[in-house]
Amino acid sequence: MADAPKINPKETLRESYPKLNQAIDNANEAITKATTADENASQAVTTANSVQEQFNQVVIEGDSSVEAAQARVSYTGTTYTTLKERLDQEHESVTTQLADIALKTDFGVVDGVGDGETSDSAYIQQVVNNAGYNQKIYLPKPPVAYVITTPIILRQGQTLEFAVNTKVYDRTDDYAFKIEGGPTFAVEAKTHVTICNAEIIGNPNSKGAIYARNVYLINFEKCKIHSYSNLAACGVWLEDFFQINFYSTQVNNIENGKGLYINAVTGNSGQVNLYNSIIQRSRIGLHVEGTGNVIDGVNMFGGAIGNNHEVGLKIGKNVHNFTAFGSHIENHDGITFAGTTAVDMFLDDGLVCEGVTFIACLFENNKYAIKSNNSRRVTLIGNQFKGNGIEGAVAITQGDGDGAWFISPNMFDGYETEIIEKGINHTVLRNLNVDYSGALFPQRSSAGIYSGDQYPEGKVTAKQGSIYLRTNGGFGYHVYIKNSGDGNTGWQNLNGQIPVYTNANRPGANTVPRGTVIFNSDDNMPNYSDGATWRDALGNIT
Repeated sequence: MADAPKINPKETLRESYPKLNQAIDNANEAITKATTADENASQAVTTANSVQEQFNQVVIEGDSSVEAAQARVSYTGTTYTTLKERLDQEHESVTTQLADIALKTDFGVVDGVGDGETSDSAYIQQVVNNAGYNQKIYLPKPPVAYVITTPIILRQGQTLEFAVNTKVYDRTDDYAFKIEGGPTFAVEAKTHVTICNAEIIGNPNSKGAIYARNVYLINFEKCKIHSYSNLAACGVWLEDFFQINFYSTQVNNIENGKGLYINAVTGNSGQVNLYNSIIQRSRIGLHVEGTGNVIDGVNMFGGAIGNNHEVGLKIGKNVHNFTAFGSHIENHDGITFAGTTAVDMFLDDGLVCEGVTFIACLFENNKYAIKSNNSRRVTLIGNQFKGNGIEGAVAITQGDGDGAWFISPNMFDGYETEIIEKGINHTVLRNLNVDYSGALFPQRSSAGIYSGDQYPEGKVTAKQGSIYLRTNGGFGYHVYIKNSGDGNTGWQNLNGQIPVYTNANRPGANTVPRGTVIFNSDDNMPNYSDGATWRDALGNIT
């Protein structure tokens, strides 16, 4: 392929076309060679794959074919095409695991660390800092316990995982662990932090185990917090937050303070979830309020609040949508523990909480299960209130400021008073009962509303004051009221239209209540039953 000469700008088209033809010929020749090269490359790949496959087959069918075939099956039962394929894949998996183990064991067991006496704060903080952001830090089981004398400050995205049942002695005069964002909520929030498996044990000078402010996406998993006796102590303090989860966590014995304190100060906060977690033996078990803003969404799934020295659950102002599903709130009897109130929602005028719901919860052995005022949109469905015969016990005490409560049928047992009703716009269905026949009992076992296709006198047993709706019968015979007795007699027709009969088809006077009036179309006058015979207006037998 010869080089095509360049065209001179002064040449005419007649002089230039041989050069153009040469350039076109060269281009066509280049395309042909490129196509040939591509075909050769494809053939080389095919050949290489064939060689690899043949080599694999040689390995499989070699002298040790039985052993090789067995080795291609992993311990999980997975069969690989070749032994090399299995080795490559498992090498990659083991490498990943080793990298994770290397990260998790970064702390290590060091002489003097975790002896239960010497402060480990500086060393733990150094490991936290060296791990950096978005890292998982594993602290192995210490010989006795880790000792913290200054707060451990956790960083963005860190998971601090202790070996199971690791004790941490909090000997600070502050909180043992702090998770704090910047001053602006929620732009400068600290996020994605987790603490696992720690048993944090307080002392009389400590403020609490965990302090979290301006945070979201925070998890506490299988932690146990206890033995803080400081008058201002809070086992866990949450302030300005979103999406905080407690999984199987226990807060216990904050005897002069609060087990878990949740507050919204500068920002609209919410979505705290407690899964199978327990708060007990504190002055106030769980305290939720918004001193400066709204808390929207605190949920309990199972778990318990109990045995507290003052109040189990305290719901303050600006709390919207607190819900407990299947939780136990118990043992505030004023005897075993000084606390007498399971749930305190009593707010002064001008302060409001709303959207409080308890579903399928057990309130047991509380002198006062729920005390309320200025609580709106409260829902109680399918709960059990067991007062256990405590003297003066009241299950539910409403206040004048309460409004729009919905109380479905709940189980009340062992209370001197079930509900002290106050407030406005409530729907109370607690005494409602509908039996298998469709009878409605607005007052439970007392007067009811019945329905059927028969004349009720002598056939329908009911309490005095009951109503019977008849689905058949003549005009004017559809509504009856039970004027007397608890048996099947005493029913009186309530229709304003006097029923019309002839002498032949009128009912027996002894089969209708005394005083029943009919119109006799044969005589064109009213007839009156004296309980035995029919009489006219002058008392004559007709």
